[in-house]
Amino acid sequence: MDTAIHSISKIIINGLWDKYDLEWNLNPDVNILSGVNGSGKSTVLQCVYSLLQGFMNDTKPSRRINSIMRLRIVFNEEKVWIERILVNKNVEEIQGFLAKNNLLEAEYRQSKRFALLALDNISEGFKDDKIAGISVDLIHVLDNDFNTTETIQKLQEEGVHTDLDLQIALLQKEYLDFQVNLSKEVESILTQNSANAATEARAVRKTLNRFLEILDTLFAVTDKKVYRASNEIAFHNGEKVLSAYQLSSGEKHLLVILLTVLLQNQQPAILLLDEPELSLHFDWERQCIGFLRELNPHAQLIIATHSPAIIMDGWLDKVTDMHDILKPKAHDIIVKAE
Repeated sequence: MDTAIHSISKIIINGLWDKYDLEWNLNPDVNILSGVNGSGKSTVLQCVYSLLQGFMNDTKPSRRINSIMRLRIVFNEEKVWIERILVNKNVEEIQGFLAKNNLLEAEYRQSKRFALLALDNISEGFKDDKIAGISVDLIHVLDNDFNTTETIQKLQEEGVHTDLDLQIALLQKEYLDFQVNLSKEVESILTQNSANAATEARAVRKTLNRFLEILDTLFAVTDKKVYRASNEIAFHNGEKVLSAYQLSSGEKHLLVILLTVLLQNQQPAILLLDEPELSLHFDWERQCIGFLRELNPHAQLIIATHSPAIIMDGWLDKVTDMHDILKPKAHDIIVKAE
């Protein structure tokens, strides 16, 4: 039986802003969360990302997660979950509570006020064997200028001036490694001299080639085409060659989204997109989900948006309205060690 993490099946929040409870059942492929500004869409995504990153990387979740009393992220149709809850007891008492209830693993990385629980109904080794095998990314619009530091000054000499530029710079490094690994795989196939070697080698590069074609299609509206002679992502614009840092904010944002999904290498992944429409052209919004699914059909997309264009190409049945999953808070969620 496959026990590896492959997608989130449910998100449960109690005490959002000390006012609401939420329970959201998710699809393994595409999920679109809609609602008016201020309804909590972005908070949900950012709290989920914060908990997952904190658990996987042994880091302290962001302060934004403190706006909720309890967050449970359920994977694989309730076989595995992690949870963070507000507690009113010290660590020793919580440990007693966990032992009494046969909870296999518990970690306390924030303070005595919070417990981060890893609950696994299948086997031990939850973190190393399961959640480590899936990538989790959150993409939202940030294109502010940097504060000046020595490190940033060095990056600025390379054309990196904004938050989006920094995301692109980090992704470009991964992209170079990605190409090197592809080349090694292709070389290995060709040296075997099998009858199907050429076909197999083309298959290895299929997703990368499709990624470049998608960029050409989307950027054609501004007369740009990927400069394929460059190892990094760059573009022809007429007779000029533009680096990725010379693109518009919307183009940079689109590049970050597509490049992030390409680098998942068609492996299981969770991609959280927070209001991508804020910087994307209408046609780009409409085509976005289809292209992302094409680049990685194994990625679970969780998108917060209020743009009708995002759902236009057949994704209406994947939409959940915040109004339908929010309800008044029933009671405080407090762990008590008996």
